[in-house]
Amino acid sequence: MFILTKNKNALKVLEVYQAAFKTTTFNFGEIYSYSFLDYSLYWFSARPQDQLLIYNNGCIIGKKSFEDSYSNLPIESNENMPEHTSSLLQNSRLIIKENQLFIEPNEVTGLYYDAEGSVSDFSILLAKLNHVLPDTKLLQLLTAVGYFPGNLTLFNSIKRIPYLYGRNVTTREMVQISGFKFKKSDETKMVERLQEVIPQSENQSLAMSGGLDSRFVLGVLLKQKIRPTLKSLKDKENPIVEELNKTLQLDYEKIEGEKEKAYHYTLMTDGRIYFRGGNYSRLYDKVEPNEILHTGLSILPMNENSFASAWKKPGSIKTIYNDLIHYALLPRMPKNGFAEFQEPVNKHYMQEFLEKELAYGKEYLQFKTRKQWALWFYHLNRGLTWTFAHLQDTSFYVYPVFILGDKKAAEWGITSSAYSNFNKERLRRINQKLFPKLPIDYSEGRPFRSKPLIKDHVGRIYNEYFKKLISRFRQLKSDQKQTTQTSWFDGIELTEAKNFSKFYKHSFSELMENERESLRLRRTAVTLNNVLLFLEA
Repeated sequence: MFILTKNKNALKVLEVYQAAFKTTTFNFGEIYSYSFLDYSLYWFSARPQDQLLIYNNGCIIGKKSFEDSYSNLPIESNENMPEHTSSLLQNSRLIIKENQLFIEPNEVTGLYYDAEGSVSDFSILLAKLNHVLPDTKLLQLLTAVGYFPGNLTLFNSIKRIPYLYGRNVTTREMVQISGFKFKKSDETKMVERLQEVIPQSENQSLAMSGGLDSRFVLGVLLKQKIRPTLKSLKDKENPIVEELNKTLQLDYEKIEGEKEKAYHYTLMTDGRIYFRGGNYSRLYDKVEPNEILHTGLSILPMNENSFASAWKKPGSIKTIYNDLIHYALLPRMPKNGFAEFQEPVNKHYMQEFLEKELAYGKEYLQFKTRKQWALWFYHLNRGLTWTFAHLQDTSFYVYPVFILGDKKAAEWGITSSAYSNFNKERLRRINQKLFPKLPIDYSEGRPFRSKPLIKDHVGRIYNEYFKKLISRFRQLKSDQKQTTQTSWFDGIELTEAKNFSKFYKHSFSELMENERESLRLRRTAVTLNNVLLFLEA
């Protein structure tokens, strides 16, 4: 965890963050500072991925290799930093070049910058450093979506460094590091690339469900002779995982851990996802700092049709981005906004705001179909944002790795035809190749084997255009009526932050005790109050 800045108050900000966890078992490392030109880097180790490697020409913030042992001490070297590290590592390179300072996040690494020129891996650290309050418009976006799409955060003046870009810290300009190539779909090359980047360290595990995605990841791991420990939270899908494990004879742990306290969860997830947006940290007592945790969650959706409700709608390829914002991000936002806020933002205003803020995604390259644009949109506005935030709390206990985020593998998979992915048939067929002798069905009654030709095609059309349409309408209708069970908010500290009333018409305690209020609004209120308490600390 770090802040790169000219502001000497950064040390105090990190001390306040550490103090927030003084009642936990976390053993945060000492805070260190290093000078790079006219900037200072303040760093401490909070998570297994937090390492600091000092070189002649800069430093690597994070591990340079999956084989590196966890350490909360900086490591200094008299050499220049290596030019390349694994695409799956969550690290950043701080480089001194021609008397200028550059920071380059690795492919799947999220970094944030502010209006004052500082950079950090946590947006709330920059907010506290600059005494910045959340923006009510962005707070209402969080209520509608549940996380922040694109490069947005809870703060108007703090944004994420765009995908495949670095930042010239000296001139405060973005610098493109690499691009995304348009390739013809090739499943064989996609799988081969994933095998190539799989970490080879010994202690690896897989958060296993009964679905097709985690089965695919398991297949790729086994193909590389990696035998992960299977771990699953107590769930109705456990019997499927147990049957898999019985056949494959892997180590298996079924877990029923406690959820993080609300305040800690918000700080661990950087306020980038609303309360209870993820729960993988329930694995906390069954993982180790030097362990790698795989999941079936996609950063780049190389094996599926994402945000289909938007691209299935008849329309021009020129309107696909606006359609995706309307149908994929804002379907749950009321026309006149959320009435509980002091200054409600209507849906039309939010649509226009997002069209402007997310337009950068159209500058990378031009895709050929609405479906391909939808997958790219998913990557920039959900994969790199929600997926990471969903596992951010878990990263304090173990090193999460997303093999379904490798750029080169995705270049072979993202251009697959929409029809091939209907009913997840393409992934089903890939899994059949990975597990030719293990015909165990998936959850929700989905068969492992493909259906006969005619039934297969009829089933694809039925599932994609009738079953999912009905399911979507039911879900949206349910969301509009959804209120909350008391147990969701049991144990939440009701101390209200000083600035909470600037955002909501009712007090924090009134919102928490009103079970008739919407689930989304109450979850966002928890996140906001906790962020404000941290900023006021």
